[in-house]
Amino acid sequence: MKRSHFRMVLVLIAASGMILSSCKKNTTTNDLTSAQDENTATQHMTAVMDDAGNAAGGVASVSGKTDGIYALVGASIDSSQAASGILTITYDGTTIVDNKFKRSGTVTLTLEGYTSGTRWHNADAVLDVNFNALVITNVATGDHVQYDGLNKLTNVTGGLAWRVLAGLDQGPVEHRHTATNVQLTFDDGTHRTWSVDRSRTFVRNGASLSLKLTGNATQGGHTNVDMWGTNRRGADFVNEISTPIVFDNSCSNYRNPDSGEMKHYVNGNTLDVLFGVDASGNVTTSCPYGYKVTYTNSRRTYSAVFQYWH
Repeated sequence: MKRSHFRMVLVLIAASGMILSSCKKNTTTNDLTSAQDENTATQHMTAVMDDAGNAAGGVASVSGKTDGIYALVGASIDSSQAASGILTITYDGTTIVDNKFKRSGTVTLTLEGYTSGTRWHNADAVLDVNFNALVITNVATGDHVQYDGLNKLTNVTGGLAWRVLAGLDQGPVEHRHTATNVQLTFDDGTHRTWSVDRSRTFVRNGASLSLKLTGNATQGGHTNVDMWGTNRRGADFVNEISTPIVFDNSCSNYRNPDSGEMKHYVNGNTLDVLFGVDASGNVTTSCPYGYKVTYTNSRRTYSAVFQYWH
């Protein structure tokens, strides 16, 4: 599904921060690849949370509506416990997504307050999203990461995001994704924990569709934080969305952000990611070339421009 690309790309770009943070230590190419694999893994959390929201939105007894659903890529939905507000997504482990990765494992969805009448389309409905041995594998390299733990997806405004994406509703629909100490196990056996607190708002104005991502947490003296934890190298990191990151459908069908800025803090250094620039690194209001990364440590500042992944 095209809509999965832009959510995946967002965190992939955020990952660049950690890649460059390892550059200052003159790491090898293999180290950089490993760091990229580690941080690219965060994109999959967003994609799976999208699947969770769409699954809850598509099963009438859980959503509270009789609408359909976009098909999930490489996954099936077990609705045998829907009468209790419980759904299970099972990834088949074989379907290759975007020619890059495949997924295995299960995700159990439980709608809080279901027996009291809460449905997913209600404002402030909370969906417990439990990752159970969810393994994401890079098909080109065989590198993989396993996720385990509880996430929560809150439908802040009410409504169904997939209907906004499909042009059936105007929105806005805001989802808040929170998680504390989700467990990540990398293919070298390294165990790490990451936490999340971010919001995404879907809005349609006729044919124009936009998505805005913001951070909600305060960590380490930083505000507007969307993710924090310990990276594969064992260093604590904090990601701060200093300016909301915005996508629209005018250029890339949401594969790439059109504007926004994020700061990545690790090892006492700051890495700034500026989205929506031309090939020279200047902010542009037309279809952007990519994003500019500026890395600052105690000695000097480095900058580079990267083309968006398509």
